[in-house]
Amino acid sequence: MNIYNLSIEINIDLYKRILLFAAQLKSRIVFIIREPEKINKEFFKLMENEKLLFFRNTKEWPGTISLKEYSLYCYEFDEGSVCRITGLVPELWDWISPDFPEDISFLRTNGKPWFISITHEKDCYFILDESEKKVVENILGENLLILQESIEESDIIVVKEKNAGSFLPNPNDVY
Repeated sequence: MNIYNLSIEINIDLYKRILLFAAQLKSRIVFIIREPEKINKEFFKLMENEKLLFFRNTKEWPGTISLKEYSLYCYEFDEGSVCRITGLVPELWDWISPDFPEDISFLRTNGKPWFISITHEKDCYFILDESEKKVVENILGENLLILQESIEESDIIVVKEKNAGSFLPNPNDVY
């Protein structure tokens, strides 16, 4: 597997193309909520329309190993999700606390991420094999990806349902 950076700055158009591609792949979307009491209430209302697969507290998620534990959410993701999410969170770098969750990533069905963002650092990258790279560049744009490094499969943080909770905080709750 290889880590690829983008050869261009991510803009609104590329962000939307990544989201649409994720929907076509039937990827799962994951993100972290650091301070649920500060999250935009409209975000929680929006996520009521999405299918929550699992929730858990963790110190590890794609792209990050933290000293503190935060809430990781995993949802199904489809074309309807793209429209709803971009209506509220129009740019990748808008995924940042305190208003919104952080660090959206897209997972393959086996739980391995193929797109990772660390939004407070304005960093994102892809983890792909050579054939996946060709597909991504065919959909998102030729020469879009630059090889950063090769990694072992065992170095990839896999997101699975172990120790998962089963609820989404109610946006009407007082924290």
